Amino acid sequence: MKADQDVVWCPVEGELVLFHSTKGLYFGLNNTGAEIWRMLSDGAAIPAIVNELQTKYNVDEATAINEVNRLTRELTDAGLIICD
Repeated sequence: MKADQDVVWCPVEGELVLFHSTKGLYFGLNNTGAEIWRMLSDGAAIPAIVNELQTKYNVDEATAINEVNRLTRELTDAGLIICD
């Protein structure tokens, strides 16, 4: 997975705002979502993201997997990330 090349993002008032320039779509992410987005955009694999969330937030693996899968599904459905 990787960010669509037409997506730009910036922090705004404690969130990360994504903008798909060709679709005119805005998407807001909270702190955890922003971390997942940054790791995805840096090329991190899902298992590495899950591990990072477990470590940083002291959550179990199932919770971390569910959150990563939920967000990546939303981002994919919105066309903000693409699967390689």
